[in-house]
Amino acid sequence: MNDNGYSVKIDEISQSVVIRNKTKKILSDLTLTVNKGEFVAIVGCSGAGKTTLMNILSGYNKPSKGHVYIDGLDLFENEDYLKGKIAYVPQQEILDQTLTLQKSLEYSLELRVKNVSKKEIVTTVNHVLKILELSHVRNSLIKNLSGGEKKRASIATEMLSDPNLFLLDEPTSGLDANIEKKIMKKLREIADTGKTIIITAHTVSNLNLCDRVIFMGKEGKICYYGPYKDIFNYFNVDEFVDIYDILKEDTNTWYKKYRNNSKNGISDLENSSIKVGKAARVGFISQTKTLVKRYISSLKNNKFMMVLLLGQSILMGLLICVATEKNCLSNPVTASMVCVAFTMAASWLGLFNTIQEIVKEREMLKKEYMSGLNFTSYMFSKIIVFSVLSMYQAITCVSIVYFHLDPRPEEILLTNTV
Repeated sequence: MNDNGYSVKIDEISQSVVIRNKTKKILSDLTLTVNKGEFVAIVGCSGAGKTTLMNILSGYNKPSKGHVYIDGLDLFENEDYLKGKIAYVPQQEILDQTLTLQKSLEYSLELRVKNVSKKEIVTTVNHVLKILELSHVRNSLIKNLSGGEKKRASIATEMLSDPNLFLLDEPTSGLDANIEKKIMKKLREIADTGKTIIITAHTVSNLNLCDRVIFMGKEGKICYYGPYKDIFNYFNVDEFVDIYDILKEDTNTWYKKYRNNSKNGISDLENSSIKVGKAARVGFISQTKTLVKRYISSLKNNKFMMVLLLGQSILMGLLICVATEKNCLSNPVTASMVCVAFTMAASWLGLFNTIQEIVKEREMLKKEYMSGLNFTSYMFSKIIVFSVLSMYQAITCVSIVYFHLDPRPEEILLTNTV
């Protein structure tokens, strides 16, 4: 058995939510084992709990009951150590659209791998780009990549830290048949290196590349888990899509059949081969520096936002000048109005700079936190960048108004003092 991958044991996992005082079951007593180095696909009709299961396996959410064991270790008891060793690619690409692919991968590697040199960064990024056939778009902005290239870019980001377990939520959704097949073949190649791969799949045309298939019915009940070639005899169908209709009509019969078969078919929990120690994380200062560099690069590539951030303080200063007379400070009433105008301008500039930041990056922040990002580093990087930006805005706005005034503030103060 290959040590490159992790085994996964799901032990009586259930998940429920309360909606309008009614309990809705999303997952029902899931029990199964995925062996090291296997490529497994989870399929089922909409609402079968596929994404919910992936969120639990990745550590994003905890189940209402049950346990998940990664190579024999309880996932939620060893969550901090396993961060970075489990790669999760959500259905929606969570990438900074304003960075080039090369820069995005370089910054991600710096945030995840401790004491990595510039030479190692370039070598690793080039290797990953070559594997996923993305070398030709390395200098393209992520927002300009095609759908298939963005999917592969998400996978490339997770490959940087050489994880043992890949979890991908519908990695081929929305892609044409040719691109879908290419991505599935790439995942097959990664699994053949010994990595464990679990995906959810919406289409079924390339499931023959998987070692085993999990078919889920209503309320998140597993109705089949086994090789793709055996599923037709199991359900007594000629076409794969016919299984969906069968399970819509009667999930419980097939769920009971699976449960009876699984009593003898599920592997016992193995002893962990992982030596748990303190996770090797990138330090606070290093992560903060990388995040500052990444955000500055992102701003530089977003020309429209840069014009707004650099130009709005100039506009504010000019508007205050238009609305005030040159000698406005000579009159206490108009002087107080100028102070109010400055206060409102400062409040607007500060809110405009920062009000959307954490909200718009919420999913990216959550994703990177699960990969070992220090939240304090993230906050400090924002404070550093916006402190510099706010200083610039304050200086430009005040300077424009200052040179507009006649007499100037210090002349009035000296006159009053005398």
